[in-house]
Formats: sequence, C-alpha cells, structure tokens
Amino acid sequence: MRAAPAQPVTFDINVFVAAVAGGPQAFWSWPSPPPLVSNLSANCLGIINDAEEFSLWLSPHVMTNILKVLAALNWSRDKALE
Repeated sequence: MRAAPAQPVTFDINVFVAAVAGGPQAFWSWPSPPPLVSNLSANCLGIINDAEEFSLWLSPHVMTNILKVLAALNWSRDKALE
C-alpha cells in the first residue's frame, strides 16, 4: 500500500515570528512530538514539523520577511537564521 502524499501547508509570516519570539515556549525548545502549549503559533509549527502527513512549504519571500521582522525585534542574524 502506497502512502498518501504529504499535504502542503503554508503559514503567514506572523505565525513563524510568534512561534519563535512569542515567549518562553518557543518552537525550537520542544521535544518530539511537541506538547501543546499556550503559544498557539508554536503549536502549529510543531505539529506540521513532526507530522508525516503534512509538508511545510516556504518561499524565499516568506523567509526574507521573517528575517526582517526578527531583525526589527533586535535578533542577531545568526539567531534568526537558526
């Protein structure tokens, strides 16, 4: 039996920024599978990142704008790229 192709998913730039800059429960500090926490944006990214049935789609435009917003929040370029 062939597995179904992953469902493409995109998020608004604000979801990415809120997931990493939205407080102490940031996206990258989570174990796998991610628990649900009060940071709803981080919940969304954690679920999509770990799920086999979804595939996160990003464009250079989205990535560039995420970096711009994080820079405006005084993030270093290295931290934002991570």
